[in-house]
Parts: sequence; structure tokens; C-alpha cells
Amino acid sequence: PGPTSTTQWSPPPHGSYKCNFATFPNLDENTFGIGFYIRDNLGSFVGARTLRIPGLPPASIRDVIALMQAIILASKNQYMPILFKSSSSRIESFFLHPNLKDRTEFSDIMNHCRNKINSCVNFNISFTHKSANLVVANLAKTSKYYANLKDFAYIPNCIFSLIVNELS
Repeated sequence: PGPTSTTQWSPPPHGSYKCNFATFPNLDENTFGIGFYIRDNLGSFVGARTLRIPGLPPASIRDVIALMQAIILASKNQYMPILFKSSSSRIESFFLHPNLKDRTEFSDIMNHCRNKINSCVNFNISFTHKSANLVVANLAKTSKYYANLKDFAYIPNCIFSLIVNELS
């Protein structure tokens, strides 16, 4: 994996999927939201999910929990091959510098994610600028309006215009 200079969403390679994910702290509820959506190589919407999780761990922990949830969803629904896209600088550093020593909860969860990604030839991760992750950031913000877990088989209204703009 490596950094990218992309500042807008771009489709994955032919025959594959892309899963963008993001988190958002809901300070007033002491929870955080996770949003992720999956699109195919034509940019077509495949599915989305929001989660609302109790507590407010540091941003790096929230981001790695989002990655783990995205891996679980992709595995369960067999969205493969799939490229996970993150704008988390901490996750990026962890993948770009695998020999760095980190003895926090973040490292434990990230090692698990890295092992999952490295053990499956159909999984890959890369990094993007926050401006290319605006749709999913908006989805993560709206997680507080849904049940703890909400799956979407259609494009949710809260991100419809953003996805249409990306495809224009």
C-alpha cells in the first residue's frame, strides 16, 4: 500500500470493488459513527452501512475499528477483490512503516487488520486525501440518526447528491 495524490473519488480497477470508510465523533451522545460504502469499477453503488458505537476512543482507534468493520462486511458479502480506502494518517503510517513499534490498543487492532488484508489476495488498502472521502464522512455523520447498525441497499438520501457529483 502507498499514499495517493487523489483528491476526488476514482473507481477501482476493472472487476473489483472499492470500500471507502470514515468515522465521526458524536460528542453530545458520547458515541462515534462509522460510515462506509462500496462501489464497483463503474462507480455504481453496491451498498453502504452506518454504525453507531458507544464511547469516544481516540480518532486512530475509531478509524481502525472502522477498517475492521469494513473487512468483516466485505468478507461476509464476498465483495472481492476489494480496495479499502482510508484518509486516516495513522492507519497510513502503520501500513507504510510496518516495522515501527507501537504498543497501544491501536497496534493490536491494526495488526489484526493487517494480517487479514495480507492473508487475502483479494484485499488491499490504500490512502486518499480527505476530499476524496467526503461522501463517506457525511455518511458517518448521519449515523446518529439511525439504529446502531443500518445497512443500505440503495443510495441514502444523505449522500445521493454527493455521489451524483462525483460521477459527473
